[in-house]
Amino acid sequence: DELLNGDVVQTTVAVPADATLLAVQILLSNYGRNNSGFLDIKLHDSNGKHLGRRQLLNTEVEDDSFFTVPLTAPAKPERLTITLRAYASTPGDAISVMLNPNTQQDYQRNDKSQQGALCLNLLLEGWRLHSETFCR
Repeated sequence: DELLNGDVVQTTVAVPADATLLAVQILLSNYGRNNSGFLDIKLHDSNGKHLGRRQLLNTEVEDDSFFTVPLTAPAKPERLTITLRAYASTPGDAISVMLNPNTQQDYQRNDKSQQGALCLNLLLEGWRLHSETFCR
């Protein structure tokens, strides 16, 4: 799903009970292009508390690569909201967030519900890797 200037994609996921969240990895792609613009990725808990942020230049994105957004401090949220906002990108010159359409989950794109799930991993303390969403 190509992220154009002003697009906002948001999803909320459950974090395993009693798990300490350290970071989130999001699967992005450039489809072999050197794209302009940047993404602002923010993490919040269900109470709106800021947990982490990363600004990513679109030129940093390679094909089908996970990008890590670290938390400012380890946290134990029950639910995590991930928000991606695109800036200064145009059709054919933007990165794409990778989605799994074969799921019952929904995500928000520009305040409209869409079927599918962002391909992401939750990095949890004491766990090697917990995949919230399987992409293949």
